[in-house]
Amino acid sequence: MDGVLDLDGNEGVTINADDEAGASIALTTANATGSITLTSADKATISSVDTAKIDSAADVDIDAASNITLTAENGANGSITLQTLDADGDINLTSADKATIQSADSLELKSTASTTTVSARQELDLTSTAGDVDINSGGNGIVDIDGASGVEIDSVANDVDITAAVNLTNSATAGSITNTAGQDINNTAGRNYNVTSTNYNNNSDVITLGKTDGSSTVILPGLKGSSEEAFVTVKSDGTIAKSSFSVNDVKDALQKFDEGINQVGAMSMAVSALPNLTNGDKKYGCGVGTGVMGSAWAGAAGCVVKVTNSIWVNGAVSYSPGVKTEFSETSNFAGRLGAFWQF
Repeated sequence: MDGVLDLDGNEGVTINADDEAGASIALTTANATGSITLTSADKATISSVDTAKIDSAADVDIDAASNITLTAENGANGSITLQTLDADGDINLTSADKATIQSADSLELKSTASTTTVSARQELDLTSTAGDVDINSGGNGIVDIDGASGVEIDSVANDVDITAAVNLTNSATAGSITNTAGQDINNTAGRNYNVTSTNYNNNSDVITLGKTDGSSTVILPGLKGSSEEAFVTVKSDGTIAKSSFSVNDVKDALQKFDEGINQVGAMSMAVSALPNLTNGDKKYGCGVGTGVMGSAWAGAAGCVVKVTNSIWVNGAVSYSPGVKTEFSETSNFAGRLGAFWQF
């Protein structure tokens, strides 16, 4: 037949092949530019107990104002295949109400050359009751999962594995991103793992940074700026900060601690070399002294006055170079005033 085959019916059109031995129904156009169109104002149903197949070198369009149902009921061997023989051909299933594609075994939606788009105006539910839900993109493609009210990826019994060969980006421009697991959440990156936010809150009982073998380096850019190594401090509100003094300042102060002790000892030795009374009928006496302890030295000068035959008053001062650190400086001078009487 060279013309057009048009099957119309007021209640519907049914084409059956009831031979269980393998009878089939084929709707085919011999002309490469010819078309087969299945259109229904209410419901379009293609059912087969074995195989239902629609092949086209160009586009396949199945439109219905109500429902579209594709069903293969031959147990585990039934299959439904929608494919275009032309690499540039499209397959479009459009329904004003509901489009159902259901399989007892597996369902695969893929495009070898272009983009596979699954969208819903309200809710899109990808669910597997026993196996895996695998969403991936090969080559340089992009996997884009968007939801107007939110995106939820759940696993009741198994793992949720999200892997990217290059970059993996989770973005919520107006809302939140929540990752919840009954056991572990493992994030692994071959290069950098970047977290950027106004506030990063980690409410964990134990926080471990770096490898357990101690080979990792923890860098806090907010504490940088010191010309020398500084100490990490904690403020009263729990904020981590850095000290105003360096590690070298503390080392220098500890090393000079002994010098300060030696200075005190040298000044004591110098003062102890001064007399504190006179002999005979002499009423006045003065003297000088020096002292050394370790690497410190000191000098002292003092006088004594005989007030009565049994009372003397004395005074002295001593000097030694001070010891200065980042935190303090010892005094250069020391003095004494004393009285002596005998009875």
